[in-house]
Formats: sequence, C-alpha cells, structure tokens
Amino acid sequence: MAEIHTPLTWLITGCSSGFGEQFTRQLCATGDNVIATGRNAETKLAHLKDTGASILDLDVTAPAAEINAKMAEAWNLYPGGIDVVVNNAGYILSAAFEELTQGDLENIFKTNFHGPLNITRALLPKLRAKGKGTLFS
Repeated sequence: MAEIHTPLTWLITGCSSGFGEQFTRQLCATGDNVIATGRNAETKLAHLKDTGASILDLDVTAPAAEINAKMAEAWNLYPGGIDVVVNNAGYILSAAFEELTQGDLENIFKTNFHGPLNITRALLPKLRAKGKGTLFS
C-alpha cells in the first residue's frame, strides 16, 4: 500500500541561489508547499515561479515591524499556516578582520543574526499556538 504524502508548508529565506533555490525545487517536486523568499523577489526569484512555489519579497535586514508584517502575510498564504521555517539567508564577506569596517560588520550581523532572530520571533508564537512546527537556523 502506497504511503500518502501530506504536504507540509515551508518558509525558506534566501532562495535566489544556492541551497535555498535547490531546496525549494526539491520540496516543490515532492508536493510540499514552499514560500520562497528573497530580496527583490520579482526579479531575483523569477526563476522559481515555474516550481509552484509562492514567491514573497523579504529582506531579512528589514526592521522587526516589517518582518512581522511579512511573516503574517506568509502565514496566511496556505491553510494551516507554516510547518517548517528555514532561516537560510546569509551574508559572507571574506576579508582580513582588520580590513572590515563597522558597516561591514553591521551588515553581517543584520543578515546572519538579527534576521533569523526577527523571523523566529515573528513565527514562534504562531507555531506554539498551532502546537507544532520546526525551525532551522
């Protein structure tokens, strides 16, 4: 007897290339719902429209209030909300430490620390109320 696949709804940040793009393609191919996010989504995520993923413009460095609004929008895209959150967006700057400016360091922290933290803060209460969910950071 074949096992029935109950689709999960995934929210993945940083889907313009690399892991985020490939993971989106793989999950959509298995029948799961995916909310693929990234900056300038209309152009930078256009290559994912044929996968069936929902495309959402999201800059993880945005202020917390903006991220809260985007996460509320994302939560309502599919019945039952989101099941799995993948904080994949990242910023890498390769340089000697003494060559990094304060602005460089602030951008790294905004993207790699504050972004996932704000997304988690926005979605964790909804996942708790739902009684289940998974977060990857």
